[in-house]
Amino acid sequence: MKHRIIPAVVFLLSIYIGYHATLSKVPNVMMKGAYERLSAGATPINDFSVPRMITDKNQTIVRPSPDLAYSVCLIDLSQGPIWVRGGKTEGYGSLTIFDMKSDVVIVKDLSDKNFTVKRSVLIGEGGFDVHGDKAIALIRRYAPNLESFERIKLEAKEDYCGPVKNQN
Repeated sequence: MKHRIIPAVVFLLSIYIGYHATLSKVPNVMMKGAYERLSAGATPINDFSVPRMITDKNQTIVRPSPDLAYSVCLIDLSQGPIWVRGGKTEGYGSLTIFDMKSDVVIVKDLSDKNFTVKRSVLIGEGGFDVHGDKAIALIRRYAPNLESFERIKLEAKEDYCGPVKNQN
């Protein structure tokens, strides 16, 4: 009987260890790859990129929804905490912070009619914790046509991602 139980226990233990190793490592590898690809593609660190129209030719990672305008900020906390704020937007808008384990740290609604400090978030010491010293901030705004996209480019000028001391 022992000759069947021991291999079964080893097999089940191997599955358990492999499963948990995969769950803990795969998100880190995916987010590291996304961070590196975005930074290689001229996405600024601790500053938001200018929104651009989405096409299948200008996407490096996943082809997102073509009716949303995306602004991305690569957050590097190695020099201290970072202040992130999404500007007021007409219609749908959201600010999401992802840490390097692909966990959502926080989501903020930018479409609220009353523009308040609730659209701001402090990442790092004294604010929301992230795993490691890097994160990705993503702002999504509804832009179903060129006219709304041009409006969103103006709204995005109020976005901020940078050191707390320069926060305006």
